[in-house]
Amino acid sequence: MKNKLRIVVLMLTILLFVAAGCGENQSSHPVSTDGIAAIYESAREAITWFQKSTMEVDWQADGGIYAYDNFWHPVIHETISTLADLEAHLRQLFVADLADDLLFGEFVRYRDFDGVLHGIAADRGSNIFAGEETHEIIHISDYELIYRVSVNIHTEPPCCGPLSPVDYVDVHDFYMIFVDGNWIFQNFNLVR
Repeated sequence: MKNKLRIVVLMLTILLFVAAGCGENQSSHPVSTDGIAAIYESAREAITWFQKSTMEVDWQADGGIYAYDNFWHPVIHETISTLADLEAHLRQLFVADLADDLLFGEFVRYRDFDGVLHGIAADRGSNIFAGEETHEIIHISDYELIYRVSVNIHTEPPCCGPLSPVDYVDVHDFYMIFVDGNWIFQNFNLVR
């Protein structure tokens, strides 16, 4: 009787592992590591337009338009030529609250003038102590994952001579959700 009970328990255990995919997340929204990395790179480029530098603009275009206490210059981009285009692009990468905050938050960097997207000069530097980055994808569920970026922060700038020791590792967790057929970020910032 004990042997039959052991066999039943063993078979139930095996069935549970098979049903659970042996403990691995079997996502109904498969996405390759390269696919998620490409989404990250697009998001990184887009956030750069707000947190580091403005999109490329035509500085020679009629000296710009002076409005809202700034000079505005036409944006130069292959696929984004209006504020609506920029908004649509951001909404493919970020949740609505984040996209809205970037576009219409405290410091507005882009506006349409005569149906053409214009930007202002708003540049900043980057962390010169930031060195090598590593990237990791952590699956939480079929609809959630974390894109983790770890950045080595050096005691001396990596750009200037021999590589100095790593002082610490700065870890950034960017949460992604699957919405309307796309993986989008719930939070995002520059890591440098």
